Amino acid sequence: MNKKVIILTIEITSRELESKCLLALSLINKGFRVYICTVNPLFTLKNRLTSCIFFHKSAYNKKASMYKKKCGAIFAFLDEELGVAIPRSKLIQATEARFLDMPKNVYDHVFTIGEGYKNIQEHLSQFEGVKVHATGWPRIDLWREDFIKLNEYEVKKIRKKYGSYYLMISSFNVMTQDILNQRRKECKGNQSQIDIEIARFEAFKNFVELAKLLSKSIDKNEKIILRPHPSESLEEWEKILFNLENISIVKEGSVAPWILGADAVIQYGSTVGLQAALNNIPSIQYKVEEKTGITDTPVFELSEHTDSISGVLAFLKKYKARKKDTLRKKIIDLIKNDVSSLDGELATKKIVKILDGVELVKQSKIKLNDFDKLKVRLFYFIRLGFDFYKKIIRLGKPTFIMSMKEKRPNGISKKEIEIIIRKLADIQSIGVEQITFEEVAFELISIEMNEK
Repeated sequence: MNKKVIILTIEITSRELESKCLLALSLINKGFRVYICTVNPLFTLKNRLTSCIFFHKSAYNKKASMYKKKCGAIFAFLDEELGVAIPRSKLIQATEARFLDMPKNVYDHVFTIGEGYKNIQEHLSQFEGVKVHATGWPRIDLWREDFIKLNEYEVKKIRKKYGSYYLMISSFNVMTQDILNQRRKECKGNQSQIDIEIARFEAFKNFVELAKLLSKSIDKNEKIILRPHPSESLEEWEKILFNLENISIVKEGSVAPWILGADAVIQYGSTVGLQAALNNIPSIQYKVEEKTGITDTPVFELSEHTDSISGVLAFLKKYKARKKDTLRKKIIDLIKNDVSSLDGELATKKIVKILDGVELVKQSKIKLNDFDKLKVRLFYFIRLGFDFYKKIIRLGKPTFIMSMKEKRPNGISKKEIEIIIRKLADIQSIGVEQITFEEVAFELISIEMNEK
């Protein structure tokens, strides 16, 4: 049966897959056929579609025009790099830099985290003719209490393995003097950005100091879980904390169950601080010097601060025994002008209403022959080989570029998507019997609701 088609792309599974599944579930209920995929199999869609929506995580400048011509694509994107971790005094500058090379007359719809970014983008020349919507993010929808059940099994498994723990979230990228030096070169004299990189490196050193102090100070039955940023080196962290037996470094999978299982969170300017707060889990930051252009962000403002190990310990003990509080409500009041859809209608529902209003010609199912499927597999392994080559030639040199394997350790599979969507459907009391999942090619999954 012919249906309206939308393509949802995934770059980093741990950050994006669950929210894209939430969006997909709402879309198939509106009669869409949804393709969830990575960029690897996109070339197979050329000339196989004449009308669709291409929904990306950011502007796709290099190939957007080509897919518009070859697939009849209406282009929409939701940029998850422009969020609450950007200093308020840098919002305009960061937005302008992000879309400096964005071509005109290519993009149709842009969805922002809140009104602030919408107001900025609407006044940029690149966005002339583009419809900009302040909807919030589906990813933040999943931080509501209604969706805690999505991570129940993982939380139980984590608590069974680790027991009581505090979660330390690293979000620095700059872990060594060599990386700092490389960053400074890349800033090309931009003193404002250089100052940010220096501040991050100093904060990173304080963060390491705190990890080592906490390791010596917490009770014997307590543990620390350290979650590196996706762009940070796991090997570097293992070198730094190699002899601290009560600290475990965990990088794989979604951060959500680790937050929900934690007694409290320690962070530095991370969006995870907001995610924790919206689940009534407080966070604290250590030795943070307030500075305009660096710390004037919602994620710094929503967290408690201290300059001493005794202050951190007092905070952790206080919240370990806490009863459920009203932190979420306080945070919503604090950032309601920065983030849309923190309560009331889901951001997902708002986005789907807009996408459902786009005029499309219904399409038949995409069918690939064995040779095309083989080409997708070969392209995947070529990309893996290229990433391995880049790693070899950069051996011993500072790097903060994520490989494809780091972004998607297990690729994306029909089975994983089916599990997530069925959980989400159960939470929202949506019948799953009529949902069909199909692997069109490797990392290209089709989802749709069968007609009754």
